[in-house]
Amino acid sequence: MDLGKRFKRFRVKAGYNQKEAAELIGVNNYQLGNYETNRSEPNIAALKKMSEIYGVSIDALVGNFPAMKVQENAQELDDELYDFDYLVKKVEEISNKLDELENK
Repeated sequence: MDLGKRFKRFRVKAGYNQKEAAELIGVNNYQLGNYETNRSEPNIAALKKMSEIYGVSIDALVGNFPAMKVQENAQELDDELYDFDYLVKKVEEISNKLDELENK
């Protein structure tokens, strides 16, 4: 995935439209559009703001794949922790193991 597509993906995932994100980053909508279409690249200050508002590391923003993998794994873990069915299943598994230990 190219740089611009990554920027857009993280913006959308964070729930911002282009105008909202541009205001928070401190650039105009046109400039953010240029970042997302690879017509220009953000400076470090803009990357820092993007990282903050999108909730991802700069490494993930620019495609440092090991950092992205760690972040994706962390997101999967977050998703599991907020999945009620998953939590109920885990509690049942722990309860069953405790019952087994008590019956030994």
